[in-house]
Amino acid sequence: PNWRLCVIGAGPDEAELKGLADTLDIQASVQFVPPVKGLAAIYQHADLYAMSSRAEGFPMVLLEAMASGLPAVSFACTGPDVIIRNGTDGFLVKQNHTDQLAAKLAELMADTEKRARFGAQARAVVERFSLDNYLNAYENLCKDAVK
Repeated sequence: PNWRLCVIGAGPDEAELKGLADTLDIQASVQFVPPVKGLAAIYQHADLYAMSSRAEGFPMVLLEAMASGLPAVSFACTGPDVIIRNGTDGFLVKQNHTDQLAAKLAELMADTEKRARFGAQARAVVERFSLDNYLNAYENLCKDAVK
């Protein structure tokens, strides 16, 4: 299939990334989108989500992408490592191993069935990280502390 890379947001690496797209002569396959609100509309047209951050807190953007049914591939850093269930709804790869990140993206790009299966599992992230689940866990923690 014809794949397109959509880079959303702005940052210090933007000019370098645009230059790299030019150097590799792939600018027709790469779209740079300024920061936007309402990423759900963009996610509806996506097939998978890649997070190349080397460090994260608790990335809401990853939760939103997965809640939209997108399988995710990320470095195994704090945040994604508790959200993505490796091999179930996405892939986690070793920090800074860009070759592994690319290989897992290629694996999902080549396998429509796996993408669909992982995407369906990814939607469950909404339930796993819902406010009700956190409140129940907090309540149980308080009950256990009183015992």
